[in-house]
Amino acid sequence: MSNRMLRVLFCGFSMAAACALLATPAMSELPKYQMKDLGTLGGKSSEGVAVNAVGQVTGQAELADGRRHAFIASATQPMQDLGTLGGPNSIGYAINSAGQVTGASDTAQGSIHAFIASAAQRMQDLGTLGGRDSTGIAINDAGQITGGADTADARRHVYIASSTQPMQDLDTLGTQSSVGNEINNSGLVVGILDTTEGLVHVFIASAMHSMQDLGTLGGRNGYGVAIDDAGQVTGGADTADGQMHAFIASATQPMMDLGTLGGEWAEPEDINDAGQITGTAENRDKQARAFIGTASPPLHDLGTLGGSSSRAYDVNNAGQVTGAATVASGAEHAFVASATQPMLDLGTLGGETSIGWAINDAGQVAGAAATADGYFHAFRATPISLLFTMLLEDVTGVGPGSILTDQVQRAFGYYRDDDGSNTCNTLTGFVALVNTQSGLEIPPAQAAKLAADAREIQSAVHCGVEQIVIDVKPHASGNGIALTSAKSGNVRVALLGSAAYDALQVDPESARFGPGEATARRSELQDFNRDGFTDLGLLFRIRDLRLRCGDQQVTLTAETYAGTALVGTDLVHAWKCHK
Repeated sequence: MSNRMLRVLFCGFSMAAACALLATPAMSELPKYQMKDLGTLGGKSSEGVAVNAVGQVTGQAELADGRRHAFIASATQPMQDLGTLGGPNSIGYAINSAGQVTGASDTAQGSIHAFIASAAQRMQDLGTLGGRDSTGIAINDAGQITGGADTADARRHVYIASSTQPMQDLDTLGTQSSVGNEINNSGLVVGILDTTEGLVHVFIASAMHSMQDLGTLGGRNGYGVAIDDAGQVTGGADTADGQMHAFIASATQPMMDLGTLGGEWAEPEDINDAGQITGTAENRDKQARAFIGTASPPLHDLGTLGGSSSRAYDVNNAGQVTGAATVASGAEHAFVASATQPMLDLGTLGGETSIGWAINDAGQVAGAAATADGYFHAFRATPISLLFTMLLEDVTGVGPGSILTDQVQRAFGYYRDDDGSNTCNTLTGFVALVNTQSGLEIPPAQAAKLAADAREIQSAVHCGVEQIVIDVKPHASGNGIALTSAKSGNVRVALLGSAAYDALQVDPESARFGPGEATARRSELQDFNRDGFTDLGLLFRIRDLRLRCGDQQVTLTAETYAGTALVGTDLVHAWKCHK
């Protein structure tokens, strides 16, 4: 993660051949999340808005021609364009556990309509309530959608619809305007309505129950943003003295004032099935702070990442919150926090800022983060513990006995102990064994996936490149390379084996040597330095090295058969530059 200093150990060139350490985090705290760039649809930017139970993300991404389309991205498939309803642009606002997405799309006629779509289902126009435009804002696991749609008399009303059921107007109070912000799995909708007096109030409604105005906390206005599966609603409402406070309510329970963080306002954003509420509130110092709370005040300040402010947007059923908080520099970073766990910085994609918009019950976060070139990309941030859990599920019962499962469990244990070196080394051994068993006791396709998943964990915990010891011109008294021999001469390099490093595991064809990244002409196995360990000798054409007169060191890179990256450097003396 961007705010963590990882201690790296390197093998010095003057040390003994047995020195071969992994450039991995030592006993410092290891990263807890993997932030994965979901890319774009050919353009420069994208944004993740929502994530479902299995980690599928939706939002909006730019195409090469500048148009922006709704997308869906899963853990195993790249970003998929969901298209439009005939117009140039679309956006996905919500996704359910079945991978159904709702949002808004331009039509060929120039209007904007709500839609439902999925990776396997073409975008379907949900129409309107007789007017021009509509928007899909939320979808439940039954595929029921709510939002706002224009009526024939130019009003905008809350509705409920699905892929098989046309829009039903839920506004039974005859308001000028209403919109549904969330729908629970029972089909109960919460949102905001304009009263006949020109005020804004909270409502709940469903296809079976008439719209109910939940009022305020004694003031003029209120809004409803979220509802849990028990029918508890949250939002913000005016008090008699003009402040905006957080509340919790239901169809049978009046609004309960949850207050603020000591300031004048609170703006809830979400509620989970345990009745925990999150959002942003003002503290006594007039600072905006992310909070979590329940029906039993006070609200709990989630703090910051070293800056002065934070904002929360979503809470999962485990009580984990995501949003954005300022770091010491003033930039905002996406975070995960709870009432019992301090804020964890999710970092960025190489740029300065990021934001977390949604979090699922597994702790996966969807949002947008700046890249090194300054553009925002959609991301999925996954707990590394979840990556281990998924690998364990996939490997159980695979291969010879329980060897593979035991290796993953050991690596997971090392990870929990913040032992980066043993985590990385154990995963490397796992990959090597999987590749050995590929086509024997493990089908090749399954072996490839297991190895790829293990390498993904290695990357997430910052497993580094293995430092190896090389010897240019073994047996020679010096490392001089005569450039006058570049036309036909060769140079031998030995990759020295040791108790910590097995040269037999190196793929000779992967080796690249010198500035010219020369490939080896021949390879051989022998104990060049007579220490009892087998070494790998590689022969390169001097002309392919592209050394320059005066060069004093040269680097060799390679990979093991298991895919581990290797690097070694030795001192040389490039001389006899002219005939």
